Amino acid sequence: GNITFVVDHFERDQLFNRDRDFTSVGLSVFGFPGSFYAFDPNNGTFIGTFADARCPQNLGDSQEFPNSLLRFGGVICGFNYAATSAHSAQIRRDTVFINANYQITDDIRFKTRATVSRVDGFGRYAPAPAAGGIPGGGGGGLFPTMGANNPNNPTQDPNLFPGGPYDLWIFYRNVPGGPRDSHTTDTLTDLLVGIEGYHEFAGGGDWQLNVNHARNKNVDLGTGYGFGSLLQQAIDDGTFDLFNVNGNYDPAVAQTFGHETVFEAQVINFSVDGQVSFDELFTMDGGAVPLVVGFEYNDLDFYQVNDPQSNSGNVFGTSGGDNIFAARFRKSVYAEMVLPVFEGFEADIAVRYDQYSDFGNTVNPKVSFSYRPTDDLLLRASYGEGFRAPNMDDLYGNRSQSFNSAFDHWGCDNGVPNTCQTTQYQNFIGGNPDLDAETSKGYTAGVVYAPTQDLSFSLSYYNIELDGGIAQPSLQGILDNDNRIRRAGGAGDPRVHRNNNGGISFVDRFAANLATFETDGIDFEARYKLDAGNLGAFDFLFETSWVLSFDSIDENGAAADVGVGEFFADGTAQPEYRSSMLVQWSMGDIGAAMQVNYVPAMDHVNTSTGQIDDTLDSWTTVNLQFTYSTPWNGKVIVGARNIANEDPPVNTTTLDSPFYASSIHDIWGRVPYLRYEQSF
Repeated sequence: GNITFVVDHFERDQLFNRDRDFTSVGLSVFGFPGSFYAFDPNNGTFIGTFADARCPQNLGDSQEFPNSLLRFGGVICGFNYAATSAHSAQIRRDTVFINANYQITDDIRFKTRATVSRVDGFGRYAPAPAAGGIPGGGGGGLFPTMGANNPNNPTQDPNLFPGGPYDLWIFYRNVPGGPRDSHTTDTLTDLLVGIEGYHEFAGGGDWQLNVNHARNKNVDLGTGYGFGSLLQQAIDDGTFDLFNVNGNYDPAVAQTFGHETVFEAQVINFSVDGQVSFDELFTMDGGAVPLVVGFEYNDLDFYQVNDPQSNSGNVFGTSGGDNIFAARFRKSVYAEMVLPVFEGFEADIAVRYDQYSDFGNTVNPKVSFSYRPTDDLLLRASYGEGFRAPNMDDLYGNRSQSFNSAFDHWGCDNGVPNTCQTTQYQNFIGGNPDLDAETSKGYTAGVVYAPTQDLSFSLSYYNIELDGGIAQPSLQGILDNDNRIRRAGGAGDPRVHRNNNGGISFVDRFAANLATFETDGIDFEARYKLDAGNLGAFDFLFETSWVLSFDSIDENGAAADVGVGEFFADGTAQPEYRSSMLVQWSMGDIGAAMQVNYVPAMDHVNTSTGQIDDTLDSWTTVNLQFTYSTPWNGKVIVGARNIANEDPPVNTTTLDSPFYASSIHDIWGRVPYLRYEQSF
């Protein structure tokens, strides 16, 4: 027998938004000091949008409010959340992996595999925006309010508001409560034991039987959040002079709203699987026909629990979430057979049957063909069908509050205040217990040409179609669909919740089944090996992938993703192609590698006009790596990703903070690394 033992340690510091020039400013309408919508208390007529009189003109003008400034012509007091928030969390990961086997007899072997992992994370976010959980609030129950007769209402000044006083919907960020901090701990224990062996039936073959148990637990402790009910009560009883109308503003009052959140989730997975292969079930003109048959049984238990206040929706700065206890089991059988019909031509036929406790039964076939008319030419094609039941996160993922950026074309075209630029909008993401399973069909066709042993070319076409594909819709796609429906005379997308003046209160962006998802494209690959004698050996690999079409429409008619060669105002993007070039060199115990990655430029299309109105530049990065193999079976690896420290393409006209296409680019810059491997 033998044993493999691996210990892995990984650490990554926080990357703050202020650490990069182009992400150092990100503005939100939830400010400190705040702003408000004013409405006539008698008939609800919208009067206007107004900023707190203490709001400074520019960032840094005020010692008391250094991260605040007037926006949208002076009617909104914006807040630079990027001054305090982290772009990426701090991570510390420790993992132990053991893989062992023992030969019981000549034909039977025992095996086991165990993984224990712990990941500790720390994330920092801007102080909590006061949005969420206020019963009866005019802003759709999401914003704190102030009555016209409240003694701290700024519209009671007849010189500034001749028609006042007015009822207010308030945009406020609880900066005195401090930043929101998230302390997470993820633990994984995974143990597999099994036996495997060899048999002599039907030409001989292998068999195996495995039992696996895995437990994954997540705990998230949050600080810096607040009780919405306490904030509203302090406004209503006059304790909290939010706009300092009477000179009684006290940050200590704001600090009494604080709340620490607790979230815990766990998945326990138990499975048994086995398979047996037969090397020569029978023979055909092209040779022996092998067969593999197998089974799987999987039992899954899941729960997630929030602290009672978050669960009830009484906490601002987060959206809380449901307490869920769920379970699922699945039984599966499968078979696969290779038919060598004649010399050079093979057909691979497979079928799989799955029975879910909560999503019914499904049978999915797959067939592929390969034909080699000459030694240097290979033709291949495949067709397959698939089925995917929603996972527990798809169904029950905790409701999460976010403030993503997008452009409200309908609001801008119809005079809704503060909408004619890319702006953050409150939206909620998370699971959807009403999801259906997704089914898929796909086919491929390709050719491989290898004129020499050292040179080869591969060209493949793929086509994938999903029915009921599971995805999280794009915020920009939902707003564009809302614009399309309203322009056609409809009531708009039901996920967009607007207040009385037409402004967006919030958008629901929960997981959904797509009505349409179709994509096709071409993958190309070229490989070349060069033996340079005393100069060493070289390997060259060029890869590129073209997306010919990408159509994804959700159940409400909204584009679930961006089109080919385009980017959205919310940072999602779909380049027309991607390319990479890898050069590897080795000589004796030393080696080196260089990889060049290229993402082309993309366009932004105005959905109201259908015209291209902006462009995002291309991006090229280079990775370098050097290796040295020691005499004691060790290996030293040193390298850097993005060695030239290239920033991603930045766009400040269409995109809002962080001003780059976060779905395909990153801001890590040069990332050096050092790794040591030891074999025993």
